[in-house]
Amino acid sequence: MKFTATLTIYATLAVTAFAHRRESLQRCSTNSVLPCICPAGTDYWESSTWSVVGASANDVKDLIMDYYNSAWLGVTPYETRGPDNKPGVSIRTSYLPTKLTDLKIDSRGGFIEKFEQLSSTIPVAYNSGNGSFSGYWVTLESTYIFKHETAIRWSIYACETGHARSM
Repeated sequence: MKFTATLTIYATLAVTAFAHRRESLQRCSTNSVLPCICPAGTDYWESSTWSVVGASANDVKDLIMDYYNSAWLGVTPYETRGPDNKPGVSIRTSYLPTKLTDLKIDSRGGFIEKFEQLSSTIPVAYNSGNGSFSGYWVTLESTYIFKHETAIRWSIYACETGHARSM
């Protein structure tokens, strides 16, 4: 009897805690606290890739920070709108139209660049998988480590249906 009452109390507390956590999550956006809540019918997905390169932070910045010049990524935009590297204004379209939402550069050449899928409430089918994006947010970060050593981080979180990309 005592065991059953204790188990019931713990089960109730656990359900309440999980329900409260779900309610306290924000809808996914540029500055979401992660994880976040995706639109109905989509699933939350995240990925992060890290690398350390033997180059100065300024050289890395000069190569990969230009929002409209993304050939280093293997994707060249076929359309750009607005001035380059201006958060809230710079828009590029390769496959998904994206908007630069944040750009910060530190004194040693490191930077943080954030961009998101434009019109992120409209699902966009992706050509290499069997799904779509209903929101896609990227953070590209470059951090000075030593004179000729820089860390690069590419982090993505997205709201998807199916498998938007074939890996």
